Amino acid sequence: MLHPEAEYPATLNPRPADWACQTKFATDAVPEFTLNYEPQKDAATGRITDFQLTAMPSRKGIRGREPLLIDSRGVVFVDYPWEMENVAPKSHGG
Repeated sequence: MLHPEAEYPATLNPRPADWACQTKFATDAVPEFTLNYEPQKDAATGRITDFQLTAMPSRKGIRGREPLLIDSRGVVFVDYPWEMENVAPKSHGG
């Protein structure tokens, strides 16, 4: 984030008018994935201080297409076994 004192946006679709960062998170922007952006508010201030971005493949069983969870720290979760047809997806806390 270029300006740490600034909040993360409440939505990326459409991109906030005063936000200089380029985004590709519009509907169907990344082929074969569904993207979801969720702002995370600070309970004390109500400011959006973090986010969660999930990328979910449209089909299971394709090598190299795993669900991802990203926040301000970077990639925090990848479900590698998800690409295997006979493995059920799991959610891991972290």
